[in-house]
Amino acid sequence: YNIVLSKLGGSEDIVVGSPVAARRHADLQRIVGMFVNTLAFRNFPTGTETVTGFLKNLKENTLSAYENQEYPFEELVEHVAIKRDIGRSPLFDVMFSYQNQSDFSDTGDDDIQEDNDFGLPVSKFDMTLIVFESRPRFLFHWEYCTALFKPQTIKRFATYFKRTVSQLTNNPNQLIKNIHLMDQAEQKTVLDSLNNTQCDYPKEKTILD
Repeated sequence: YNIVLSKLGGSEDIVVGSPVAARRHADLQRIVGMFVNTLAFRNFPTGTETVTGFLKNLKENTLSAYENQEYPFEELVEHVAIKRDIGRSPLFDVMFSYQNQSDFSDTGDDDIQEDNDFGLPVSKFDMTLIVFESRPRFLFHWEYCTALFKPQTIKRFATYFKRTVSQLTNNPNQLIKNIHLMDQAEQKTVLDSLNNTQCDYPKEKTILD
């Protein structure tokens, strides 16, 4: 997810929010109450780093963040020197949520499907990737702000995600910069067709004319 976001945004500094249970102690497991907190994970998927190296750093960063999962999110925001915007999340615009306990049904279909009725009429963030554990498979649900993205755009992002996962699992020692979101057909369309701006014009006239 970090690698895809990095390539989509052209940045090697990615911050992703993620909810955590914040029930680290056994005594809290059976207590009724709202303990969920939000962590901001900042990672750096640089192009010159290998996938294996990045995943190692990501794992260490994640485990380190989990050690601080009880630190109040609002208190963290107060200590970060940023300009607040009531219309946006203060630290991140994208979320990642992993659900290892859910009743999400597995249709057994690998195709990307459009589902407009998920019981969430409002997206709290620009984009959220929710992963449901359905052993031996994993189901991915994309939630997004419709004011920013069209359904076909999110479908394309989902295709990029699947293609990225396939590339990094087939060759985990490759450099991140060598992972491509687009297949050859889409690359050709973007580079040749959409980028073909050549046109005829009367050379005896000025630019204003």
